[in-house]
Amino acid sequence: LIHPGYVITAMSCGISVLKRDGMMVAVAGEGKVTPLGMSPYTQVRRLLKFKVLPKTQVVIGNLESPFEITDYVRHLCRGQKDFDNEGVNCQISGRTNISWSEGYPVTVAEKCGK
Repeated sequence: LIHPGYVITAMSCGISVLKRDGMMVAVAGEGKVTPLGMSPYTQVRRLLKFKVLPKTQVVIGNLESPFEITDYVRHLCRGQKDFDNEGVNCQISGRTNISWSEGYPVTVAEKCGK
């Protein structure tokens, strides 16, 4: 989650979602997958469209309605607001459909919350 109304994922995940029939959704706040159903903290939002970031394997998904920010659903943030690393090159990473850990270079644009 990079904003309450937008998610970020790998190209492989975006392609996998687009190949499925039916409504596309994003799930947040679900800490553990169980056969018993979703936790009370889970939020589900419909994905409207994906946009590939040029020259990357990163995809931005636009949500129909924003997630509510809670203790269980948070947007990507680089940490404390007084931690000044604007313009620094970093890596974002996470699990994808084809890898347990994929990383992509990013540049920190501005302080979280601006």
